[in-house]
Amino acid sequence: MGDGSENNPYKSLKKAINEASNNSNIYIMPGEYFGENNTKMIIDKTITISGINGGNGKVIFNGERSMTFLRLLLMVN
Repeated sequence: MGDGSENNPYKSLKKAINEASNNSNIYIMPGEYFGENNTKMIIDKTITISGINGGNGKVIFNGERSMTFLRLLLMVN
C-alpha cells in the first residue's frame, strides 16, 4: 500500500495527492502513470509535483483519453 516515504512510496499519484497536506512536495519516479488511481485527480491545495531522474528519466501522465484527468481548484484568500 505504501506510506509515502522514499522506501515505501504510494502506489498512485492520486493517493499521494489525497494524502498530501498544504505546501507539500510530491516526488514522482520515472514511468507511465495511468489507470483509475492516476486519473480523475483533484488538486485543491498548494503542492509541488516534481519528477525524479532515473531510468529513462521520463514521467508520463496517460489520461487514457479521460475527460477528467486532472482538475485544479483555485483557492483565493
